[in-house]
Amino acid sequence: MNFSQYKNQIDTWSKLANAKKITLSNNKELPITYWKSFLGLTRKQHQDMYRGTFKNKTGLVPKYVEQAIRFAILLPEDIFIEQVKIHIPIFEADKIS
Repeated sequence: MNFSQYKNQIDTWSKLANAKKITLSNNKELPITYWKSFLGLTRKQHQDMYRGTFKNKTGLVPKYVEQAIRFAILLPEDIFIEQVKIHIPIFEADKIS
């Protein structure tokens, strides 16, 4: 998976979350940085991959991140949405990492 594909997937998930009216506890839309918590990444890792500036030997999204994305894509939509909601408190508790 290249960084453009990563960005597209994150944007697709963000659109779905917004369409389903999933919000933070303050009723704001999920920010792009929310997905770092969903995928178990640091803010820097996520932002660098999203921007396409992540530095590694392959120039691609790390395999463990790609695999997590593939598994998430395979989830039925209702289970995916449930998981998105479950990770909101995790994101809110650790917005800066």
